[in-house]
Amino acid sequence: EEFVGMKHLHAHMLQLFNLAFLLVGCVQAWSFEKKPTIVSTRSSFLKNIAVVSCVSAGTFGGTRDVAHADSFSPIAEKRIGISNDKLKEIIKSDMVDRQFLASGKLTREVYDESALFKDEIDTYTLPKWIKGTQALFVTGGSSVRLVGDVDVSSSEVSFLFDEDLMFNIPFKPVVKLSGKVVLARSADTGLITSYREIWDQSVPTVLKSAKFGG
Repeated sequence: EEFVGMKHLHAHMLQLFNLAFLLVGCVQAWSFEKKPTIVSTRSSFLKNIAVVSCVSAGTFGGTRDVAHADSFSPIAEKRIGISNDKLKEIIKSDMVDRQFLASGKLTREVYDESALFKDEIDTYTLPKWIKGTQALFVTGGSSVRLVGDVDVSSSEVSFLFDEDLMFNIPFKPVVKLSGKVVLARSADTGLITSYREIWDQSVPTVLKSAKFGG
């Protein structure tokens, strides 16, 4: 009986997710009519996944288990004039060891405090990106993989990624996606002044990849 009950619950959750997906589709269709742009970035997806959170929480009476931002990324002395090799080492460690795309645990001293995290729709300040990322994802249930190497020049840093992200919302959905991150650097200080993340998949494709982890 317990097994049957769980099957029914899982089926119901899939129905809710599909409903949320349809709602997102309606919003996207309206947005396209107003402004014909293709949306395939983290910011727009987070708006969409919030719909899923509202639907699931509202139906099951769930509450967000929002993680508190930790102190890994405090404001520290900036690494002015950092070499390409050292910056590469730091970014690679942030990706591989600290999983910063899911954990928000980046090495803050290589970023200018005025750095902006952008996509085609929204712009985030550095503190807001750190806090938002740490609250939104379950680091232990997520996996971020560096694809290939980190490329560093005097003007930018870039790398490819592949990741499974577990959202910190009821039923812990996990989505799979891949893409590219480009970090622009200041010619004067060598610090990172902007972050840009580009997805390989469309938002609907990522939503359809969702699996419920807990």
